Order: sequence, then C-alpha cells, then structure tokens
Amino acid sequence: MIAPFERLPPDGRFEITSIFRTDSSVVIEFTGANGKDYAVDYKPTLDTPFWDEIKDNAEGAGPGSDGIDINAIRLANPNGFYRVRDPVLKPFPN
Repeated sequence: MIAPFERLPPDGRFEITSIFRTDSSVVIEFTGANGKDYAVDYKPTLDTPFWDEIKDNAEGAGPGSDGIDINAIRLANPNGFYRVRDPVLKPFPN
C-alpha cells in the first residue's frame, strides 16, 4: 500500500528528474501536473524524526518544475534529505 503522502497526481506524471547543488542553492527539478502546487520538505539526517516544510508552493508546470532551497543554514550542512509532496498532506515522520 502506498502511504498517503506518496500519492501521485491524477495524471500519474509526477517524477523527480534531478537534484543538484550550486554554490548558493539546492535545486530539485520535477515533472508535475500543470497548475498543481507541491511542497518541498527537508531533514538533515534520516534519523531526524520529522520533516521541515521549506516550501509549500513549488508549482507544477509539466517538465521543468522546481523547488529551490537557498537557506544558508541548511546549505552549510554536508548532508541533507529532500522530498516533494502534495502540500495538502502535512509533513509526517519518515
């Protein structure tokens, strides 16, 4: 069974296509349903019990949608984990 926060958009086209880091940001590129907003969550380690919502309006616009993290404190960490989800579904543990 798929957990509620892992549901795909109705057209089934959601996919994270790349994640990369620049000197001043982390960029998460994804495909999503046109006009649909997505949320981007972060946690510094997989052992951290909760995800922090860092953006709740990463708009889906077909191929090339993105979520960008420019927070200097998060970027100073050598590691970090991101996920993209439906913003209606609140960030749950795990």
